[in-house]
Amino acid sequence: MPLKVLSPTLVPFAKINPSPYNPKKIQRSVIEGLKTSMDERGFIHPLVVQKKGFTLVGGHARLIAVRELCIRDGIDPPDLPAYVLDLSDRDAKLLNIRLNKMVADFDEKMLANLLAEMDSEIKLSHDEIIGIGSTDTEILNLLAKVKPKEEKPEEPTKSFGKSVTLSLKFTDVEVRDRVKRHLDSRSEREKKTSGEIIAALLGLEKLCGKSLFCFDF
Repeated sequence: MPLKVLSPTLVPFAKINPSPYNPKKIQRSVIEGLKTSMDERGFIHPLVVQKKGFTLVGGHARLIAVRELCIRDGIDPPDLPAYVLDLSDRDAKLLNIRLNKMVADFDEKMLANLLAEMDSEIKLSHDEIIGIGSTDTEILNLLAKVKPKEEKPEEPTKSFGKSVTLSLKFTDVEVRDRVKRHLDSRSEREKKTSGEIIAALLGLEKLCGKSLFCFDF
C-alpha cells in the first residue's frame, strides 16, 4: 500500500474537545517549553483530531500552551491546523495511546483503566497491542492492576415465618404517644419487623415496672 500523505485542516479552537480518556501525564515544564517554542517559531506541529465530535487524539499539551499564550496576550485563540481523521472511538483511543507512547509518560492508572474498558467491550487483539507499541505481557500486567468493583451482597432480611398484625391498648397516654413517635421515626422495613417492635415495647414495659399495654394478634 502506498504511503498516505495527509494534509492538515484549519479547525476553530473552540470546536476542539480534549479527550476525557487521555492517559498522558502533562508536565508543566513541557507546556512552558512549548510556549517558548511557539513564541519563537509559531504553531508548527498540527494536532490530530477525531472527526466524530472533534475529539482531540494527539496534541493536548500544545492545545493547553496555545490557550495560555492567548490568555497572556489577551486575544482569542486562532484556528489551528489539525489532521482530522474519520476514526471509530476504539481506533481513536488506540491511536492516542500510540502517539503518547512515543513522546510521553503515562498516568499508569488512567492507561490501565482505559485499556480495561476497551478490553471489556471487545477483547484487545494481538495486532492492536503491537499497533500501540506494546507487548502482550505489558498489557496483561496493566490489566491486572485494575481490580473489578466488588458488589456488596445485600444483607438478608429477617423473617419470622408469618406476618402478624398488632393491636396495642395502652393504659398510659404519655407512653402511647412516646411509642407512636418512636415507631413513626423508624423506616418502613423496621416497622414491618414485628419482632424488633415487640422487643422494644417489652423493654419499655420492663423499664417502667408496670403493665402499659396488651397485644392482640
